[in-house]
Amino acid sequence: MFKKRLSLWIGAGLVSSLLTGCCCCRQSPMERAIVIAKNEVRNGGGWGNPELVIVRAFEGGWAITLAKGPRTAGGHVTVEVTVDGKVVRTIPGL
Repeated sequence: MFKKRLSLWIGAGLVSSLLTGCCCCRQSPMERAIVIAKNEVRNGGGWGNPELVIVRAFEGGWAITLAKGPRTAGGHVTVEVTVDGKVVRTIPGL
């Protein structure tokens, strides 16, 4: 009896995690946009580990400003990412 309940409980948990995704994989669209922007700067700009400065919403996406540490003049970039996860443009700091 106990084994049957345990297997039903585990089976139900696996099915629900397959349908909804595991709790650690759930990201909001904004969090996905931040990851996309960081990857864009790492791959395209050669930055190691950019630091998140600010996220601003605009119609259709987000403008994500990242900084290269240590902070210096021109050591930041703004990446515009759409809701679909496409990089619209990258604006380097001055």
